[in-house]
Amino acid sequence: MTYNIEFVDIVEFFSAASAIIAGIIAIVTFIIKPICRHVINIRKMVVNIDKIVADLKPNGGSSLKDQINRIEHKIIRGEMRSRALIRDYDCGIFECDIEGNNIYVNRTYCKMIGVPASKLLGKEWNNYIHPDYRNHYDLYWSDKFSQCEEVETVVVMINGSGELLNVVIKAYPLKDDTQSNCVGYFGMVFLEHEESYK
Repeated sequence: MTYNIEFVDIVEFFSAASAIIAGIIAIVTFIIKPICRHVINIRKMVVNIDKIVADLKPNGGSSLKDQINRIEHKIIRGEMRSRALIRDYDCGIFECDIEGNNIYVNRTYCKMIGVPASKLLGKEWNNYIHPDYRNHYDLYWSDKFSQCEEVETVVVMINGSGELLNVVIKAYPLKDDTQSNCVGYFGMVFLEHEESYK
């Protein structure tokens, strides 16, 4: 078998090959590259859309329940810190509901009156107001509650040893979320001669 290759055949072969290569380069340059660029841009847009959707969700995409749990834990930690700070504060501190039931008293208040906290919680604290002043104080307190006003008064109390104490009570209303209804009071209790708290 004899191959007779002429110069013209070689030129035609290379001419055809270069046309094919030029066609492939043109396809890559003008069709495939733009398609690849568009695909890359579409992928970037999808990533950006995912980020936007995540930003629109509470806390970067976590569930609302998770966000609420985190907020509750922050509130609990804040309350624990506050209680730790006021527990040993150098004046008596109390919190009461709208009916005047103490729901919290600190150690200083207990030491001042000379009784354990259980004797000052609920309405029990009322037992340590001198009987001659109890009705007057109840009326004063009820009036302030109904008006949701600050309370500042001196009360004659009897401590656990039976001694009379002139006690200054300063209390501030705690309001509901609407800031229009009084739900209780947070206040300080100190002996009348302790000028530093006035």
